[in-house]
Parts: sequence; C-alpha cells; structure tokens
Amino acid sequence: MPRITDIKPTQADVDQCDPRWPKYMMARDLAGKVFPVSEDVILKTAHKHDIGRKMGRAIIFSPEDCQRLYEKLPCPSGSSAAPNRQTGSSAVPH
Repeated sequence: MPRITDIKPTQADVDQCDPRWPKYMMARDLAGKVFPVSEDVILKTAHKHDIGRKMGRAIIFSPEDCQRLYEKLPCPSGSSAAPNRQTGSSAVPH
C-alpha cells in the first residue's frame, strides 16, 4: 500500500478538485503562467510585501495573494517619455 507522501497528483487531479476548496500554488507554478516573470522575481516581490504563506520550505499563494502581488506591481505609466511631451503630429496654425 503506497504512503500518502508517495502519491503525486497530476494536473488533471488538481483540476477535478471540489471547486469549493481553494487552490494554492507555489511561485514556480505562477512563473510564466500567471505572471510573466521568473519564480525568483515572484518570491522576492512576495517577501518584500509580506505576501504568501510558508508551508514547510515552500511559499504558497492563494488566489487572493496573487491579486495582492498584482496590485504591488509598478504602474507602467512611469514610461521614459517626458510627462507633458506632445506626441501628436498636428501643425500649429500661423
């Protein structure tokens, strides 16, 4: 008889779980799938903002944690263009 620690669920097993149970993911599961960054970037950002829960050696993230991580991302409005720079091509009438 296999021990519970020997059983490795497949993604299909996880997808078929009761939807009332929350799904928790590790940073490696979020990297490239949920967030377009590496596992290391996710872990550093989560640590900086105290997001996620430690379970053994792993940090796990709930859907709410993922939303909080997303909200901590810098806004892309800080682009390299000057704040009041005109970008149109219309001519000024003389």
